[in-house]
Amino acid sequence: MWLLKPKTLTVWKLTGETPLIALNKLRDRYPWLRNKKLAYAGRLDPMASGKMLVVVGKECRRMKRYLGLDKKYEVEILFGMASDTGDILGIVSSFPPPKITPEKVNRALRARVGEFNFPYPAYSSKTFDGKHLFQWALEGRLNEIKIPLQHSRIYRAKLISVRTMSTGDIVQSALKQISMLPRVTEKSKALGRDFRRKDVIDSWMRVLANNKKEKYVIVRVSVLCSSGTYMRSLSEVIAHDLGTEGLAFSIKRTWIGKLWSRRFYGI
Repeated sequence: MWLLKPKTLTVWKLTGETPLIALNKLRDRYPWLRNKKLAYAGRLDPMASGKMLVVVGKECRRMKRYLGLDKKYEVEILFGMASDTGDILGIVSSFPPPKITPEKVNRALRARVGEFNFPYPAYSSKTFDGKHLFQWALEGRLNEIKIPLQHSRIYRAKLISVRTMSTGDIVQSALKQISMLPRVTEKSKALGRDFRRKDVIDSWMRVLANNKKEKYVIVRVSVLCSSGTYMRSLSEVIAHDLGTEGLAFSIKRTWIGKLWSRRFYGI
């Protein structure tokens, strides 16, 4: 129990959880929050894990002061596969495994330090003409719009590790993460929020059937960047810089700003 109730909390969102699920878990754990207004300053994708800043009660009126904080991520980039979401939660397709070396990855990462304009992921909450991009995508109308660009600054990007995985292990890992998503209901299907689970799983099974004997390279990188930078977009861009396709195999946010990285309450 806190003697002084904090105005902000930093919680750890698990893979498969939506930000709303993380907030509800926070309320369940700490009774004094159950009747408080809670808002997150910077969302995380469903397949991403890591720190999420939560603003409490009347402090929500000062939300602007908490937006725009720099973030740090650890991202695994899978080379030789792509999806329409930029991560494992999309309709995936495979390509011949590229030749990826640590030297090539390091050069690509160094070249991306600075300010850039990246396209927003088609399946994202960014709005265009009053509608979320993911709604345009679900309606099959992306060809009617020009996807807006996100202005991002990469302060630092470095390679942590390189490994290879068989197609079977990759698909098994992807399906395990997808299974962590919230239970599908008829209501969620009607809203288009079932994440197209069946179609996504079917696409992974096709990849497995067509590439049983292949092995693919996965690199883990650390990225310090400005707020609003999508790691899904960065993963695709790094892959393109290396002459191949790629997707974010896992995303973990490890740091938010300066103060909030130390004020952590687990859920």
